[in-house]
Amino acid sequence: MLAIFIGSAILVYGGVTAYILKSIAPKAKTI
Repeated sequence: MLAIFIGSAILVYGGVTAYILKSIAPKAKTI
């Protein structure tokens, strides 16, 4: 059960990080 929780937490964290990078990347390219 703990492994499943950790795995899902990593997936969520990775998804959020990817979303932030995608939202920042377009702005960085225009600079």
